[in-house]
Amino acid sequence: MAKSTGNSLSIITWNTCGVKPTKHSPNKLIDIMNFGKKQKADIIFLQETHVGPKGYNYINEVRGWTSYFTVYSPNSKGVAILVNKKLKPHYEYICHDEDYAGGYIVLFCQMHGQLFTLVNVYNHKEDKQVLGRLSQYLQEMKIGTLVIGGDFNTVLDLDFDKRTASEHRRHTSLRPLLQSFISSLNLQDTWARLHPTEEAFTRSQSTSHSRLDMFFMQQDKAPFAQSCEIHTDSGISDHNPVSLKIH
Repeated sequence: MAKSTGNSLSIITWNTCGVKPTKHSPNKLIDIMNFGKKQKADIIFLQETHVGPKGYNYINEVRGWTSYFTVYSPNSKGVAILVNKKLKPHYEYICHDEDYAGGYIVLFCQMHGQLFTLVNVYNHKEDKQVLGRLSQYLQEMKIGTLVIGGDFNTVLDLDFDKRTASEHRRHTSLRPLLQSFISSLNLQDTWARLHPTEEAFTRSQSTSHSRLDMFFMQQDKAPFAQSCEIHTDSGISDHNPVSLKIH
């Protein structure tokens, strides 16, 4: 369990496939936030919120959390960053920015006296441009410690991050774009760094299992990541949440 102790930060990234009530999850957003509380999360990245222009209050009025979010569009599906108000004595908002197409949101802030650039990404399978835009933006604008999380809709290691009954392990056209994005910003996959020999997945469909949801930090700051865990018992979405603890 990711706990906030001393000057540490606990961040969760999760593709929740919507936050509005459903037949199978009538209290979906409450359940999502209760999971965050159970994990003692300071910050939560949500992807595919499905929040449109008429429903933004679903994200805007989450009790105990400050919300920054994009409004739903067919390609972006909506992303949000939520900051636990319990962090307030150690948190100072600077500004936030978002992709014009809604594929990412960037929060510039100071926590525990350190500058951070927090980035939440939903890399839609039809969007071949978002990571290029984000790379260019961050090369010019990032400050302090850069933490990027989200659903990238592709795997990095075809042999390790994907298991399928099919002999044909076709990778999507997004994979080289993600590899280029990582290289351009000198990033490191925190799960792979901390679990070099462990196989785990964040999404399962029938006989196919993939690790699509990831956290990245720049290589010089990567050692500050104390733990990165994939939680498989949420039951809220077809994606598993991933938690990151930074010292």
